[in-house]
Amino acid sequence: MGCRRTDCFSRPLSNLFEKLGSTVGSCPLFFFVIPIIISAVLGGGFFFLKDREDNDLEMQFTPKKGPSKATRAFVRENFPYNKSMFSEDRLYEKGNFASLIAVSKNSDSVLESPALDEILRLNEKIMNITVENGRLGFYDLCAKANGRCVSNVILEILLDDETSITYPEHQHGSSLVFLGSALGGVVTDANSTVTSSQAVKLLYYLDNDEDLEEASKLWLRGFKALLSDEMDRKQIDVRMTSFRLSFLFQ
Repeated sequence: MGCRRTDCFSRPLSNLFEKLGSTVGSCPLFFFVIPIIISAVLGGGFFFLKDREDNDLEMQFTPKKGPSKATRAFVRENFPYNKSMFSEDRLYEKGNFASLIAVSKNSDSVLESPALDEILRLNEKIMNITVENGRLGFYDLCAKANGRCVSNVILEILLDDETSITYPEHQHGSSLVFLGSALGGVVTDANSTVTSSQAVKLLYYLDNDEDLEEASKLWLRGFKALLSDEMDRKQIDVRMTSFRLSFLFQ
């Protein structure tokens, strides 16, 4: 006629736990030592967690067979990249670089002292970042064209004392260079000559060689640490704007 007692569930459970307790009490080593050993063995996998860490955000957040992947494959096949002649315009991947923006704290131009002096000192510190116990620096890891590191052309112009800078295009030596992506808050006169600029953007491209990948990561971490210490300056505000995408999530 069914269960009419109030302990029809509690009594079987009580008997079950009584037997379990008796078994544990009679074999304490099996229930105490063995789980610890198993936990220690399985926990050893955490030592390999760093090696198996996946920071490839593109693989994690984009479809494997998306249209962009097919387009990139077409560009890679028909417009192959020449590593000895770096060109930002010919990159078909995200690249390996760091960049910063320096903004004047007052109405002074970043192209003149004292703001320019701070920018040049900061650039020199960046050039002196080394990794692997000082064995490798920026000049060893940088992306190159014609055997030379790809430089910030705006700094070359300023260091050459070219006082008359036109915007957005400027004749530098035998080349016509575009400064629209390097200068911000620009004021020009009627002849398109820059009279002042409130901001400057500097880019530091690194080689994508797989053999230098770990060293490049260390250099980028050094760059990040340096700029974190250099945020508080008298004449300029400094902001990091880009890394490898994965660095933004670390």
